[in-house]
Amino acid sequence: MIERLSDGDLNLLEAEIEGIFEATSKNARDLLFEVVRLKRKALVTRFYDVMMAYPQADIFLGNDLVHTRLNAEMDQWLMELFSASAKSGETIRRRQMEVGAVHARVKVPVSMVMRGFRELKRAIMSDLVETRNTPNDLAMAANLLTGLLDVALAMMTTAYMRFAEKVTRTDEALRLYSIGQDLAAERERPRAALLEWAHHLFFQIQLPSRGEELIPLGKSDFGLWFAHRAEIIFGQAQEFSTIIDAIVRCDNAVWDINHKIGVDRIAVIRTVKAEIDKINALLAIIFDSAIGLNSARDPLTKLLSRQFLTPAISREIGLTQEGKPAFSLVTFLLNTAASRRNDMDQRGWDEILRRSAQIVINASRSSDSAFRLGDRSFLVLRVESGADTAEEFARDVVNRIASTHFSIDGQTFYDLSVSFSVTEHDGHPDPRHIIKLAEQGVRQVEA
Repeated sequence: MIERLSDGDLNLLEAEIEGIFEATSKNARDLLFEVVRLKRKALVTRFYDVMMAYPQADIFLGNDLVHTRLNAEMDQWLMELFSASAKSGETIRRRQMEVGAVHARVKVPVSMVMRGFRELKRAIMSDLVETRNTPNDLAMAANLLTGLLDVALAMMTTAYMRFAEKVTRTDEALRLYSIGQDLAAERERPRAALLEWAHHLFFQIQLPSRGEELIPLGKSDFGLWFAHRAEIIFGQAQEFSTIIDAIVRCDNAVWDINHKIGVDRIAVIRTVKAEIDKINALLAIIFDSAIGLNSARDPLTKLLSRQFLTPAISREIGLTQEGKPAFSLVTFLLNTAASRRNDMDQRGWDEILRRSAQIVINASRSSDSAFRLGDRSFLVLRVESGADTAEEFARDVVNRIASTHFSIDGQTFYDLSVSFSVTEHDGHPDPRHIIKLAEQGVRQVEA
């Protein structure tokens, strides 16, 4: 296990960098920088060629936008690191910590980063040897190369581990928040969705002919809820994997009905009913064990706070990398004249926010997650939803709010409109990327 370095250790690394520079002649420093400057394009290409051979590297580097951007950033990183001086210890530390945090957000394996560093070291060392400089300058340049890369990697790894620990804590907070919701009410939504799917299936099976294929349980409203919400709340429960197995068996039975001729329909109904009964019983167990646990929530809107947005999106990105359909972020902005808000007391505005948030919650699916972004803005993470269907949802919310009668202190409040923007996930592995796009969308609709 890699040990996380303390701030004191990082200070020592800064001092180590400064010591390496001071012990290296100007000729050797200039030699190393010139080699990197002249060869950096080839170094970047070689670096990514080696990285792409790493298992699952396509998840992190296959996106065209990522690849183009990382080539430029890798080029810049090389120039910054090897053009540094003895006075740049703090600057080097800050830069490596930033890069390490990005690696953690994207969940790039540490072993993959280490492999890239080893390849850089070999490639630059080979280029140094070809310069035919004096043995003393070559030795000092090689020592500087090794020291810089080793210290940079140590700093990156520390930032990686710190961010990973923070994400782990936030993931747990998200789980606790989800558990802390009104599970007595929450449990009825998936139960109703499960029974609705079963009743529809049993009815369709008995028809002599059907115009369309039956929907598998995994693709139903219940299946979406289980894949995207239940895992957060109950993923650690022993019964969770048993429910997954039951869903798979139901889907296998549906596949037989859809694709095979002469299937015993009564046997399929019995099989599915047995699995549905098992799922219902297991759901009751895990809901009963979770009810009673409480955690903080936004007392006004009952929405998730912004701190849970990054881990929630990170999890959805992981699911898309496993083959799940893309997701979208839908941001809503409540618009009203500043003069009207100034005339209204805080209690009145809170009531508008509360009722608007409730409309957003009611319009969302049980598999979606709704967040409060700011004083006037909400965000909904629409799972397995492209931009078109997400926009349909957004317009539905806008229409619902527009048709709602807001009464403040006995007076009807008319001066309220809602703007929205939709951001579909474009394959970028960093959750900050799509969050920035969503924030830009909010600013654009506000302008």
